[in-house]
Amino acid sequence: SQATGAAAAYNANDFSKFIVYYSTFNLLEGIRVVSYFALDNAGNKELLKQATVYVDYTQPVTTVVQNSGQFLYGMEILYTTPSSQILFGSEDQEYGGVASGVRNLRYLLDSSRTGCPPDTQYNSQRPGGTCENPVYNNPFVISGSSRTVYYWAEDNVGNIENENSISVYVDSVAPETSGYIAGAKIENL
Repeated sequence: SQATGAAAAYNANDFSKFIVYYSTFNLLEGIRVVSYFALDNAGNKELLKQATVYVDYTQPVTTVVQNSGQFLYGMEILYTTPSSQILFGSEDQEYGGVASGVRNLRYLLDSSRTGCPPDTQYNSQRPGGTCENPVYNNPFVISGSSRTVYYWAEDNVGNIENENSISVYVDSVAPETSGYIAGAKIENL
């Protein structure tokens, strides 16, 4: 038997009309069915094949979760005690029946992603929140009086969330109350 070579390959997305396949092609986000077959120069047609493809173009969404001893003002400011941990929640939202899931969450203290040198090597021995170790594994506490935390997530197919930031203010001073009756301060209230 002599091989005549492939004349053309055809594909159709989601049961659309078959077209000649010349190069790579994109699919819309969601669950897609790709049907395909080949035709050789002698006119022999391959049996029709199908593949179900799960396409995820949606970025994860990460939020700061208000923890005990904290006050979250919108999504821009977090007031916290020195012992309260900063906690993030991240979700890869479903679109068209598809979500690949969150692969990792990252954060930086007082520096955005663009502030890190592009050739920075990951080092798990470095402190968390640094360019060398931005991986968020566990909640953490903030030292100092104020910091800016930059955070983002990546899903399992490489969609990277836009960087978010929040100003964190550490409040270590307890409130003090006073009482007055007819303008006179009451002591030992």
